[in-house]
Amino acid sequence: MATLGEYGSLLQLGFGIGVGLSVFRAPLELIAKGLESDINAELGVVEMLHSEKARNLKIQLSDLKIDLSNKIDRLENLYVPYLIAAVITALVNWFLLWCASTSAGYPLSSNQEWALTFVAGPIYVVIGLVLWVWAQLLLLPLRGRLDALRKS
Repeated sequence: MATLGEYGSLLQLGFGIGVGLSVFRAPLELIAKGLESDINAELGVVEMLHSEKARNLKIQLSDLKIDLSNKIDRLENLYVPYLIAAVITALVNWFLLWCASTSAGYPLSSNQEWALTFVAGPIYVVIGLVLWVWAQLLLLPLRGRLDALRKS
């Protein structure tokens, strides 16, 4: 049977991951910034052209850029509850770390071991995956529109 003190390092790691996840929005940053860069590159090429087709393409790319900005704003709003959950879980980890340092010899049941393990790591994977899926669902259609514009 494990003791609470044996989970100190894991809880410390969980606290760090929770705080990091609350400020580092990797799914949004990775997908959105790449897409924005590609749209800007296409706009840069089209800006030099003066045909009617180029003008229409410029309008469509500008609309796509506006849509991207709106989707990013929507994602930021969707992120808030999950980022708050990450901070709260980090605080739970911090509290449990305090408990582990003051009551290191406290024996843990099997269920308590599983709960500590989950709260210190896998919960952040779940939060990260949910955020990544939302970013994919909202931003990948815009990537498809950009690809279609490139082919036209």
